[in-house]
Amino acid sequence: MRVGIFVSETWDEPSTVEEVRERARLAEALGLAHGWVPYLPWAHDALALVQAAGAATSRLLLGSAVVPTYLFHPLALARQAATVEAALGRPLALGIGCSNQ
Repeated sequence: MRVGIFVSETWDEPSTVEEVRERARLAEALGLAHGWVPYLPWAHDALALVQAAGAATSRLLLGSAVVPTYLFHPLALARQAATVEAALGRPLALGIGCSNQ
């Protein structure tokens, strides 16, 4: 079994970029397999935070959970995800969903 954790706040005040980096470092140091960043309308961009977490780690599988599809053109979201994955130098788990629209 592989265990992961959110490395960004999931409900309350948004996490800062440095908090996300530090939580990702800690998750990797604890031996967790995954680090997740939720899409929150009132917070920083989820994929930008994934990239920030990736700059602070080397083995943690990083991903978004869940980017709503109705807000982004599919090609724009695919391009952004591909760019983040290239910057990470490892796979990105892109969580997408319809949300509530």
